[in-house]
Amino acid sequence: MIRRPHWSAEREFRALSTVRPTRRVIAVDVDGTLLVDGRLNERLIAWCRERHAEGFELFCWSARGRQHAQRAVELAGLADMFVAVLAKPGYVVDDAAWTWIKFTRAIHPGSV
Repeated sequence: MIRRPHWSAEREFRALSTVRPTRRVIAVDVDGTLLVDGRLNERLIAWCRERHAEGFELFCWSARGRQHAQRAVELAGLADMFVAVLAKPGYVVDDAAWTWIKFTRAIHPGSV
């Protein structure tokens, strides 16, 4: 009789993490994040500059659309640091569906 090891989400995550290392890509939201109550989040701007200097790729998105996001990064003086400025997606087409999210860390803007 062949015994199979007990399935473990943690074991699977570790195995997948070795196959798909965390990307050095950061998505930055606009409203409530880059702009808080209509004001620039200076701590987040400094944090973005630091991550960019460390080699992270940054992109900005907004549920209010690409133009809104573009205005925000220009106002923040970060336009040259973002590889893309987008509207938040309404759809994701991916063979992994939403399972890719387990490789993503969510960082609250107040913690940067």
